[in-house]
Amino acid sequence: MFERVDPRAQHDELVEVHLEYFSWVAERFETLHGLSIPGIVGAPLQAVVDRMVRGLANRGALDVFYLLKLGDRTAGMGGLHDLADDAVEMVKIFVRPEFRGARLGEALVDRLLEDARAAGFGQIRLSSARFMIPAHRIYEARGFADRSPYEGAGVPAPMVPFVRFMERSL
Repeated sequence: MFERVDPRAQHDELVEVHLEYFSWVAERFETLHGLSIPGIVGAPLQAVVDRMVRGLANRGALDVFYLLKLGDRTAGMGGLHDLADDAVEMVKIFVRPEFRGARLGEALVDRLLEDARAAGFGQIRLSSARFMIPAHRIYEARGFADRSPYEGAGVPAPMVPFVRFMERSL
């Protein structure tokens, strides 16, 4: 079910899932808040996604990224990013719409929590758009609580008021 990513070998698949995720997020931010993510970051969404996926190949040894697979189909993605202060960040948690309702998001979050504990981190953090209410329920059920924005979250300043920042001890 969890396939650890080889970013160079799975580049096209990673771009496809990232582009689906960020297109959805960008559309919601535009509709709900009148914010254009490409306008904020100064680049087309495709270029932003390409840069992100290339960046996965250059991450540190403590970083991990998974594709969530059901048979030969990619159902979602998510990973961990070392924040370098005894904390790790849960990033890009996404389950494709056609796979939602099967508790795959919960399984992915649980796997990432296990990985973070096993790696010896003391804290795990995340940032999530405020409209992602079903995801927030998963995080809250696992002990995540609200906190202020944190260094390394990578949320552009105009978007911060519309993002929920959370953390929990491991």
